[in-house]
Amino acid sequence: MPDVKFYLQAPKDDSSLVMLSFQVAPNRRVRVSTGQRAATKSWNKKKQRARGSGQFDGNASLNMLLDLIESKVNELDRHCRMVEGRAALPDEVKKVVYEATGRGDSIHSADLSFLQFCEAEIERRKRLPHYSPHRVRQYGVFLRHLDWFAEHFYPTSWNNINDDWFNDFLDYSYNVQDHSVNTVVKHIKILKTFLHQAVKAGYTSNTAFTSFSIKEEPPLLTYLTSEELEALYGLDLSGNERLARVRDRAIVSGYTAMRFSDVGRLTDAHFVTIPAREGRIDGIRFMMSKTADVITIPLHPYVKVIIERYGGRLPAISNQKANDYIKEACRLAGIDSPVTLVRNRGGKKVDEVMPKWQAVTTHTFRATAATNLYRAGVPPKTIMKFGGWKTREVFERYIKLADEEHAVIVAQSSYFKV
Repeated sequence: MPDVKFYLQAPKDDSSLVMLSFQVAPNRRVRVSTGQRAATKSWNKKKQRARGSGQFDGNASLNMLLDLIESKVNELDRHCRMVEGRAALPDEVKKVVYEATGRGDSIHSADLSFLQFCEAEIERRKRLPHYSPHRVRQYGVFLRHLDWFAEHFYPTSWNNINDDWFNDFLDYSYNVQDHSVNTVVKHIKILKTFLHQAVKAGYTSNTAFTSFSIKEEPPLLTYLTSEELEALYGLDLSGNERLARVRDRAIVSGYTAMRFSDVGRLTDAHFVTIPAREGRIDGIRFMMSKTADVITIPLHPYVKVIIERYGGRLPAISNQKANDYIKEACRLAGIDSPVTLVRNRGGKKVDEVMPKWQAVTTHTFRATAATNLYRAGVPPKTIMKFGGWKTREVFERYIKLADEEHAVIVAQSSYFKV
């Protein structure tokens, strides 16, 4: 049976809220305030109860209440597992705690901890149309890391999110989780978003987080030249369906600049005809999952062939397997020119030289489309609209040209013609 655990939210303060932690799934714990406070000097961390000394009035009553809460949560857990054949839901655990402490079932208690606030805010945003499923998933990933950090490294409360907390969170992110700089940047942005909302809602007046900042780095992307993309498209994979499916989705991404995940969401309803000066052209009109922007894309002949091959809908593929499979397909296509990537792990930069196929991921093909369109002379503003890039700064991270290629573009321009 999963254990009910009690701990202090702010063990470094003179007194602290007593929190309950309960594992509802293998990788998920629900945390909820009991609404009760204990003097930190009286707290027995091993027994998870307040010491019964007469020096601390009310500890006996507090311990009786904690016993009641533990009993009620275990009763809920037994009922869910033995009668309904499932695990208890986080909201069910919270409701039991609130009812046992006479606070009803509202999750908007004034005693809401920061982690609980984040969880409630994510649930709120799930119900709002302007937060995409992709964004909500990112929030969930961040919360799991924050939860782990708070439990194992630095207890996190409204008042202790300061420069020391931030530096420890960076140390944990780089050296324990081995996160890249940009992953950490993403998590810090989410952290600040939630804290801004908490200040606005009156949960805290602590604004130390406003100075939290680290510089984002350009993504580690390579791209396939138009010749390499042709070679990949022409590769005979008739005897290997798993590679063929991933290759085909990558080709669509490489000619449309669509995210690999979005390609898998295409259906017949997204294919349209677009008015042109000379007749009409086939195209795709699609709402991107990450930004909810609607884009209109002309169909490249190769894309049209692939779409027809699958009857208008490409098969589902997990992203992790897709990255492995597309590397293998590129290797078979002979895409092996050496490339150098500067990786940043644990805050340290390391140059890695490898054959290009080894550096390819599903995201490579969005950069491939942007770069090849740019090389073909398509105006940057048009490419940005085509691929849904909102700013020139972000767009230019996807343009992967060597210095020599920029020189060739200038040399071939009309400015150099005499």
